[in-house]
Amino acid sequence: MGSRGWPLPSPRIIDPKHWRDRAEEARLLAADMKNERLRETLLRIAKQYELLAERAQRAVSNEAAMHSNLKPAREAAEPLEH
Repeated sequence: MGSRGWPLPSPRIIDPKHWRDRAEEARLLAADMKNERLRETLLRIAKQYELLAERAQRAVSNEAAMHSNLKPAREAAEPLEH
């Protein structure tokens, strides 16, 4: 559970590769579609998956940046001047 009692998201949701893989699957399905309307729908779905991948990548990058800026308390404290 998260800090507010909500369930934590599945690790796949924040994995850009997961969404890029789904986008590729949708594009492959679209390539085999004879029905143009279905093909266009699958291509739109693929674009949405790519947008989710970009969002997940930003979230991962932001999380990494946040953690790289944190220091343990003893390292962050300035030595006292006497």
